This record gives sequence, structure tokens and C-alpha cells, in this order.
Amino acid sequence: MVSYDNMIKKNLTVFILLIGCFVSELYSQDMLGITTSNNSGVGRAFINPAATIKSQKYFDILIVGGDIFKNNNYLYIPSEDYSFTGFFREDFPEYDGEPGKYFLDRYTQYEKYGFANIRLIGPSVMISYDEHSFSVHNSFRTIFSANNVPYDLAKFSLEGLDYSPQQNTRYVNEKPFDIGSLSWAELGVTYSGLLFDRWDESFSIGTTIKYLSAYHGFFIDSKDLDYESTDDGDLIVYRYNAEAGFSLPVDYQDNTFFGIESPVRGRGVSIDLGISYTRTIKPKKSRSLDWLYSQPSYSPYIYRIGFSILDIGFIHFNRNVRHLVFDNVSGIWEDINSVNFDNTDVFIAEMTEVFTEDDEELLQDSEFTVFLPSVASLQFDYRLRNNFYVQAIWMQDLPLIKPRISRPSYVGIVPRYETFFFEAALPVLVYHYRQPMLGLSLRFLYLTVGTENLGGLLGYNDFYGLDFYFSLQFNLDKGRLEETRCLIKQCFDHWR
Repeated sequence: MVSYDNMIKKNLTVFILLIGCFVSELYSQDMLGITTSNNSGVGRAFINPAATIKSQKYFDILIVGGDIFKNNNYLYIPSEDYSFTGFFREDFPEYDGEPGKYFLDRYTQYEKYGFANIRLIGPSVMISYDEHSFSVHNSFRTIFSANNVPYDLAKFSLEGLDYSPQQNTRYVNEKPFDIGSLSWAELGVTYSGLLFDRWDESFSIGTTIKYLSAYHGFFIDSKDLDYESTDDGDLIVYRYNAEAGFSLPVDYQDNTFFGIESPVRGRGVSIDLGISYTRTIKPKKSRSLDWLYSQPSYSPYIYRIGFSILDIGFIHFNRNVRHLVFDNVSGIWEDINSVNFDNTDVFIAEMTEVFTEDDEELLQDSEFTVFLPSVASLQFDYRLRNNFYVQAIWMQDLPLIKPRISRPSYVGIVPRYETFFFEAALPVLVYHYRQPMLGLSLRFLYLTVGTENLGGLLGYNDFYGLDFYFSLQFNLDKGRLEETRCLIKQCFDHWR
């Protein structure tokens, strides 16, 4: 097993090369089998906070939910070597006779990019009454991203700087690229209300405000990098312009891992905004409301159109921070592969000595701010007939302010079949507008399980990662309890 000290050294070497430990490309996904469903309450706010008021449910408790998606355009396992059961047994093939080398790499002269959105959702609740809907959710999220990482850096991060085919070659990377990682706990409150609800159409708005407590943060924002690795073991940096920072659960003096001790290293806020227009099949039913269950039955719609902007916010780190600025630095790091570092601060000191003449020049403020992966989303949901629906969705990354974590843009179609007891969805997506994926989601009463990468999960194509999400919830339909109460009353009056 690799020691924690060795892991720190490896990641810090990758840090100076601006590779990052997340170059194995991870894409996000949005639990589309949950967030697009009419049988979901709290989950609908994750993609558009205005959607909860027009949910089929007036009361929803999401007991627990989870979401993890991993994919890779660089490292992979050929389909003939991959097995679904073997993955969970950690029974991986080994390549080139090297223990621990479980993947092949697709060595092409294309930039590497990636994203991961891992979310664990705790108990959350939604209540709708008349023209208003309120919900509270809590979750823990971990996000990784890498954008436009040059292929030469990706290869060096995999093989090491002694990879001879790339040695004695000067690589001039003038295009900016960024790498980052965040993990945080969030507490969110959502409000959705109707601006108007007349006859057979309605217009709603919604917002979610979230308070964030961060466990760790890391970023590299590279402007340009001009370097060369020689066959003598030297790293020559001709020009380097970048900003970097990290706040980790690690003692930088001895590399002791903190675990969950003093877990909060930064705090922040974020907001989601959304609007939605609905055209229903039948005119609105008007009646006086005595209590939650007396709300009118849910009216099926012809179509819905929604627009939202998600994760507008930031996290400010001010504990256990190292913030570095590389301002047109250069230098020669001699025999870098043989250098050993006792701890993180020693590594930074060595790096400062190589690239500057001032021991304090690289280290800047003991604080930094990272912005969240903001996106714009457009949704169009159409009722085909009876219980059959299809939704078109578009998610576009919004690079507003740097440094930031980014997420992939995509378009997709989500056909689905819905009943009270059963639901099936078949998302067809194109991530980064270039990578097609087929998913599957199934709901049995209150339990939903799904994936947005069915081929990779089951091994029908080369294994670039996996995707899995689930939720367990309990909810009540609008009008259902009222209908039950009326039926019981009729039976009682008839018996009497």
C-alpha cells in the first residue's frame, strides 16, 4: 500500500507540473431520473428551484440519496478485460507487468479535461401549499475538475518525468488551463411560488440559498507554461505564470492527516435561481383550502419550459492555507526525480529556492477564494400521451470568475414512463457536446436507482468510468388524501 507521505509527495510533484491528481477525467451528472420526475419533490429543486411548486407532490421527504459519476478520456480498461462484478471486488487487470497499473492510457495529442460531482444527500423535506412551496435540504458534495490540461503533462503525470519519448523536448503551453477540487457540506433552503396561475397556464419562480462549510480546497489556474524534462533528470522551466492554492486536512510540517478533526477550513454561500412556465391540459380548479390535503388534485400538463442558473457562489478558505503566485518565474530543478521531501512546507521551500531569489516570494496571502461551478440550464418537458413524457435538457458551463471549479456542458433527451408505483427513464446525453452516453433509471414506489453511463457500467464498451445514483423517499400526491377522505365519508354515510 502506498504510504500517505508518498502520496503527498506524488501529488505535490504533480502540483508543480500543473497536472493535478484528477486528470483521469471525471464528468458530472445530475441524477436525471430523479430531477426530471413528476414523482419527485425535493429533487426537482436540484435542477430548477422553480419546479417544486408544480410538483405532483405536496409533501416529500427524501430520506437519503447518493450520486457518484466517474468517467475518463485518458485512462481506460478495454471492454474485454473489464467485468462489472470484478470492479466491485477490486479485481482489476494489470498491464505491462507492473503491480498497480490497472489502466491503459489513450495517448493522443488532445487536451485533457474532466469533472466529478459526488453528492451524499441527507434527510430533506418539501411542503407545498396553495401558491407556495418550501423545502430544506442538506448534503455533502465533492467536486473535481480539470480543463484543457496538455497531453504532455498528462503523460508525465502517469509515467513520471523520466518518460524518455518526451524528454529533451521543449513544450510551450500558452493556452490557459485549470485544475481544482472542493468538498463541502451545504444546507439549502428553497422557495418556489406562482406569479400567476390562470385557467390552463401558470408561471413560477424559485430560489435556493445555500450555506457552505468546506472540508478542503485546491486550485491551479495556469496562464502559460514553457518547460522541458531532460534525460539527465532535470526539469527546466523557461516560463511559468500561474496562481495556486490549497487548504487540506493535513499538517504541512509532518504530513499528519487530520481526518474529521476540525473539519471546517472555509465557508461560503451560493444561490440557485429559476423560472418555469406550465401549460396544463385542464383548467385550474379553484377551491378554498382548509389544510394541506385539501389541495386540488394534480393537473397533467401539455408541456413545461424552465430556465435556471445554478451554483452561483464561492467558498473562502482561511484555515491551513498555502497560497502561491508564480509570476513569470523560471529555473532549473536538477535531478528532480531523486529529491525527497520531508513535508509539504519543505517542498514549497525547495520550489521557492529553484524559481525565485526571495524565500517569501511565492507564498502570498494566507487566504484564497474559489468560485463554484456555475451553470445555466434550459429544460423543456412534453407530455406525449397518458403516462409517457420526454424532456430535453441543456446545461452550459458559465466561466464567470476565476479561480473556479468548472463542470461540463451537455445536451440530452430524457424519455420516461411514470405511474404512481413504477417509473422508468432512458436518458440519452452528449457530454461536452461530443461524448454520447445512454442511461437508465428505475423507480419502484419510493426507491429510485439509476445510471447515466449504462454501457460503461456493464462493460458493453471500454471502461472509462462508472455512474450510479439512488434515492429513498416518501411523499404524498396532491388531492389523493382528499379523495380518500371523501370515499371513506361516503361509505360511512351509506352504512349509517
